[in-house]
Order: sequence, then structure tokens, then C-alpha cells
Amino acid sequence: MKGRSGTRTADVMSAVRAKVVGRALSAGDRLPSIRSLAATMDVSPSTVVEAYDRLAAEGLIRARR
Repeated sequence: MKGRSGTRTADVMSAVRAKVVGRALSAGDRLPSIRSLAATMDVSPSTVVEAYDRLAAEGLIRARR
């Protein structure tokens, strides 16, 4: 499922960014689970983990335990 961005990780990152920009996700909302987003986007769970890690490093999302 490679999109215009080139990598599946970048595709997942773009999808999450689009939800934030489109206000489908706002501060304090829970992100989709790793498994559910992986199934929705037809990627491996490790791809979603990598995307979430990169988005957290950028400061767009914050991980909570």
C-alpha cells in the first residue's frame, strides 16, 4: 500500500496528521490502537509503532502509559 509519500510509515504518519488537522483528533483524544490502525491501513503493527514513535519525537502526539 505504498502511497505518494514513499513509505508505509510515512503513509501512516500522514494519515494521523490529517486526522489532527481535520480535527478528527484533538488534544487528549486517544489514538487508534496499533492493531486497529494496522488493520485499517493494511500495514504491519511495527509500521504503526514506528509512525507513532516518529510523531511523538516531532511533538505531534504524546505517549501515555
